[in-house]
Order: sequence, then C-alpha cells, then structure tokens
Amino acid sequence: MLAPYQIDRVRKLLAEGKLSPREIARQTGVSRGAIAKIAAGKPLDPPSPRANRLEGGFDEPLLPPERCPACGRLIYPPCRACLTPPIPRWRRPKPGPRTKIVLGLALKPRHFDRYREVRNQRREKS
Repeated sequence: MLAPYQIDRVRKLLAEGKLSPREIARQTGVSRGAIAKIAAGKPLDPPSPRANRLEGGFDEPLLPPERCPACGRLIYPPCRACLTPPIPRWRRPKPGPRTKIVLGLALKPRHFDRYREVRNQRREKS
C-alpha cells in the first residue's frame, strides 16, 4: 500500500525520463511492480492508513512509530490492539458427575473403561 505522496514522486521521476524503473525503485523504496503499475496507469492498493491528510493533500506520517506503554508493540498512536476488547479464550467444559479425570482429561465411563484396559495390558507386558 503506497501513500499518495509516494505515487506522486514516482510519477514525477517517470515523467522526467532520466532514470530507469529499477533506479527509481532504489531511490524511492517502491517495488518495481508498483512502479510498472503506476507507469501503465493501473489502479494500486488503497493508500496507507498511516498517511496523514494535511492541507495540501497527503504527506508522510507526522510522528515516527513508538512503543505502546501498555502492550509494548511498535505502533502509530493510538494503539488499536489495546483499544480492541480481548477475545474470550476457549474453555474446557467442566466434567460432569459421570466423568472421571485422568491425566487432566475428562473421560466418559466407556472411554475410562478402555483406558483402564489398555493401561492393564501395558502393565502386564512390562
């Protein structure tokens, strides 16, 4: 996703005709594929949400990214990760009165019987 100021800069360099697309890519940090799309007039991805709208249009972000004091992520303020409510984690259902806990697993009676059979067989072998 390119900001409009990047697209304008690439268009100006292409219009001058002094540099190859590869050299323009090196100078601007824009991929050669994006430069080819701009040269052909094809649509690009929407502009970056980090590009701030100023009086004359779009410009570079006003502030550099910083660490969020709450979560420590590198962000452009405000931290959307901290503003989003947490997703509830999946919780294992509590065992009912007919289940037995083995190795932290809640087993139904038929599964518990099978577990006992296999366990007894392994004890006999060793």
